[in-house]
Amino acid sequence: MQSNMNLLYREEEREMVPLCQDENIAITPYSPLASGRLTREWGADTERFQSDKVAKGKYDKTQQQDMAIVKRVEQLSKRYEVPMVQVALAWLLAKPQVVAPIIGAHKSEHLRSAVDALNLSLTPEDMAFLEETYVSHELVGPFSLESPESSSEHEGPSCMTFALADAALAASSIAAIAQLAPNDRGDSGFPGESRAE
Repeated sequence: MQSNMNLLYREEEREMVPLCQDENIAITPYSPLASGRLTREWGADTERFQSDKVAKGKYDKTQQQDMAIVKRVEQLSKRYEVPMVQVALAWLLAKPQVVAPIIGAHKSEHLRSAVDALNLSLTPEDMAFLEETYVSHELVGPFSLESPESSSEHEGPSCMTFALADAALAASSIAAIAQLAPNDRGDSGFPGESRAE
């Protein structure tokens, strides 16, 4: 089952995750990094944070309650000396039934960092620490109800998506992408990334 699931939006844990456990259905969550909100310290400003109307519709109303969670992800990333993306993905990969979070990669290093999350094991105490401050959210789907025009045209930066299933597969994907011949724009296959990067 594909569903919106991340540290900032855990509403699927109420009914869908237990159903998937009972029926032995695998979960492949999309938006595992909450549109980048779990990848950097709170208050960081990016082009995507400003332009992605779908993400704004999903997350802007809950900024205050989500800030505490992002700060905890940051604390664990410092403790384990890894990027925040790895903590957020390691949490998701430890959840029952989750087999392959669907990640978006704008640059090859985004994919490499995500793959490294497969090597991070969070303790039960870490998991509880990350989950402790969660407050229920309004139900949302893949597109914000407040900006229906964004469902037909995503205005954020383009990216390539990958299902993060296992390190060997992900590593071979990275290697294959690195070997891609530059297209007519001279890039590496990742939108906005030149081969020189």
